[in-house]
Amino acid sequence: MLDDAFGIASMNVDMGTGIGNEQRMPEVPNDEAPKFYRLLKEYQEPLMTTLRGYSKGQHQLLQQKEMQKQQQIIQEQAQRIKELEEMQEQHKKELEKIREQNKKELLEQQQHAMDVFKQEMMDMFARRVE
Repeated sequence: MLDDAFGIASMNVDMGTGIGNEQRMPEVPNDEAPKFYRLLKEYQEPLMTTLRGYSKGQHQLLQQKEMQKQQQIIQEQAQRIKELEEMQEQHKKELEKIREQNKKELLEQQQHAMDVFKQEMMDMFARRVE
């Protein structure tokens, strides 16, 4: 370990463990270590020669930010669509009320016209009888 880090030959020194270096068990990395180191290395690699100054990791962060912006826009549009649908439903109800009111007024006008016609017919019949 010292040889790897500092170029110093390792010595058989007891570091308070009671076991010399030659007796220690080599540390085995867990299953996630290779993946972690691969991702770390990949994050630091240049993205492309045309995008110097950006690593893959930085590019991924930029893509995530752009995706978040797009998702926000989609959410805003979905909210606006919902509001428009609610307004459309409200207008349909108002239109139905107006139609019902117009129908009622038309029936009243027809009834009034019939009443006037009946009265005129009765008056005409009464004049003939006299």
